[in-house]
Amino acid sequence: MGENDLAYAIALQSYARTLLELLRVCSGLKKMDVAKICGVTNPLISHWLTGVRPMAPVHEHALRRLLMEAVNEKRGALKAMGEGELHRLRDALVKALVDLDGAWLE
Repeated sequence: MGENDLAYAIALQSYARTLLELLRVCSGLKKMDVAKICGVTNPLISHWLTGVRPMAPVHEHALRRLLMEAVNEKRGALKAMGEGELHRLRDALVKALVDLDGAWLE
């Protein structure tokens, strides 16, 4: 595996981890939920997260669409959230977004 191939594989792995983390933070989806939504097995989700196999574009698009829906729902609910809940959401989102930036910078 060449240096570019390795960098690409690492970026895909980081992206998959961050996408699933954002889904967990924004909508409460866990690995088994993602597996059901995508119609794949739990071990395949683990392969995405460990970089053994890349996420297929059809699954990435579906999960990104779910994330956008969850974010839009959260926007409507933000006014009803208490200060502590807003801080926890902010902290979780910042961490996930920093991880996502790191995936693109590596």
